[in-house]
Formats: sequence, C-alpha cells, structure tokens
Amino acid sequence: MLANDLLLGKMIRTAGKRDFVQFRRIEATKPLEYLCWDIKYIWIHGERRNYYLLCILDVYTRKIIDWVLQSSIRQLDLINLLRRVNSFHQLQGVVLRNDNGSQRSAAAVHCSQSA
Repeated sequence: MLANDLLLGKMIRTAGKRDFVQFRRIEATKPLEYLCWDIKYIWIHGERRNYYLLCILDVYTRKIIDWVLQSSIRQLDLINLLRRVNSFHQLQGVVLRNDNGSQRSAAAVHCSQSA
C-alpha cells in the first residue's frame, strides 16, 4: 500500500501489544464452527458520506449471518450484534475471528462473550 501511495500520507500505528491472526486459512468442517466479521465502508450518495457495514460471516457456508449498517461502528455495536447472533443461533463452541480491527481488540468484546 505504501509503495503504491494508497495511504495518502497516513501511517497506521497501533498502541500496545496486540495478538494478530496466526493462521490465515481456516478449515471449517461444519456450519457455525468459525465466525468472522469485518467492517466495510459504503459510500451513501444521498448523505454524501461513508457508512459502515459490519457483518458476521459463517466460514463454512460463506454466508452473512447478520449485519448492521450505520454512520459509525463502536465496540458496543459489535457486542450487540454478537449477542443478537447468539440469541438466534444458540452458539456453543464457536471460534470468533477477525482482521484485528480496533473494535475487536477491546477486552469488553471478550468479556461479553463469556456472559
């Protein structure tokens, strides 16, 4: 990205120690074994700004389980979306993975899943 001048002069820096994804390829053997989530920017022409699409995907079926589209995404939005997925699918023994965005690095997300 830097070589192609895609960062627009900005450098992304992280504070503190973070645990990054160790294994890129996931071998799921059944639905709802691994869940991943990601945040994408979507340009809304009428609003003349980006909105954020937070979606949770099942790795085995490659289908979106649930999503939310908002003008901003906070840690609490991710926690609430995971709770909504859990209440609908009654998840047990699921491995949660992501791209290590700032919404995931919070201890609140980890604690919310044990409650």
